[in-house]
Amino acid sequence: MTLRLINAFILREAAAASANRLVYALPVLLLTLGLLPLTGDNLESAPLFLLQILIYLIPLICVIAGSSAALSDQPENPLLASLPSGAFNRVLGKFSFLFVFFGLAEIALIVPAALAGASLSVLIRIWGFALGVTAVFLSFGLWAGFRQTDNVRAHLNALVAWLLFTFGFGLAAWILSATDWARLHPALWASLLMGSPLDALRIAVLFQIEAVPFATENLDGTIRFWLQHSGLSFAATSLFWTALARGLCRPARD
Repeated sequence: MTLRLINAFILREAAAASANRLVYALPVLLLTLGLLPLTGDNLESAPLFLLQILIYLIPLICVIAGSSAALSDQPENPLLASLPSGAFNRVLGKFSFLFVFFGLAEIALIVPAALAGASLSVLIRIWGFALGVTAVFLSFGLWAGFRQTDNVRAHLNALVAWLLFTFGFGLAAWILSATDWARLHPALWASLLMGSPLDALRIAVLFQIEAVPFATENLDGTIRFWLQHSGLSFAATSLFWTALARGLCRPARD
């Protein structure tokens, strides 16, 4: 019964999306952005360009898409709330459809560079990072949309979550970097950066894809591990925030 309900919510979300013109615009937008690195002379700089899209644009689109999807159910909330395990199935169904849709659309972001001869393994990792970012911000968008019945407040909550992850963690780490506490507890200070999926993404791209050299001799053991396994750290951080946001998703009228 639960699986049938989840499938029903996925199909319901797909039907609603097919009537939205913006859905068709997203792959075109990402394909266009993917073409921009090809206008330069150095194709190897494509990952850094795509990183900016992954940090600033995709999270914003995902968080708004998530909150909009949650808010779209408001007229039918009383009926949907009466279904068995209605809240869980609704959240999972919406998340599943949106995650697959965005994941497929984000392939358009790396296709131009792949056709131009860029490293396919690097581009696949970039796409994997995009999936992690997508999961986190779709989840927080759904959380924002489900916890509010007012459209403006829901979108504001979604934007606050986006701002917190985009700028908040890095700003807090920058402020603390000048204090004695940061020098005495470097691992705790670094946790502010690695605890943010977007900051963890920056570090993963720099040290895994761009292969920026760094000396490990004088680093704290925890920080050394994070830098040497930055991709794994990003995956763990993304899973944590996705699970947390999904766990907090409760339709306001259920």
